[in-house]
Amino acid sequence: MIVRTRSANQPERHLPNLPWHVPFGGFELLRRELDRVLFRDVPPSAASCFEYSRNSLEFSLKDDGASYILRAQVPGLLEKDIDVSATTTELTIHGARKDTPPDGYTVARKERAAVTFERTLRLPEAVDPSKVEARLADGMLTVTLPKAEQVKPRSIIVQTS
Repeated sequence: MIVRTRSANQPERHLPNLPWHVPFGGFELLRRELDRVLFRDVPPSAASCFEYSRNSLEFSLKDDGASYILRAQVPGLLEKDIDVSATTTELTIHGARKDTPPDGYTVARKERAAVTFERTLRLPEAVDPSKVEARLADGMLTVTLPKAEQVKPRSIIVQTS
C-alpha cells in the first residue's frame, strides 16, 4: 500500500462538489482546473497567444515551380471584406466579417461572431508583386504569387566543343 503525504509547504486542496445536475459540468470543472494548473504562471501577454487561433487565417502554400499558390478558407467574407497586399518578400492578408444583420432583419440566433484577422507571411523566395492575383470563390481565397524572373529555374543548354 502506498500512502502519499503532502509536504508542509503544500496547501491541502479539495475539488469542489461537481455539478452533476449540469450536463458535462464535471468536464468543465476539470478543464478549468487544468487551465489553472498548466497556465497559472503564464504572463498575460503570453497567454494571449492561446487566443490567436480564433481570429487567425489558416492557409496552405504550395510551390508549382513557376509560382506559389496560397489557399485559405474565409467563410462568410466577400471580396470587399478582404485586403491582399504583396511585396517581393511578404504577403499580407487582412479581413473582417461583420455581424450586423441586413436592413429590415433581426437576429433570431447567432452562432458566428464578428471576426477580424491579419496575417503576414514571409515568402521563401522573391515574387513579382505586379503579377499577384487573388480570387475568391465559395469561401476559398486563392492567391497566385508568380516568382520573380531571377529566381525561376532555367534550363541550361549544354554545348559541345
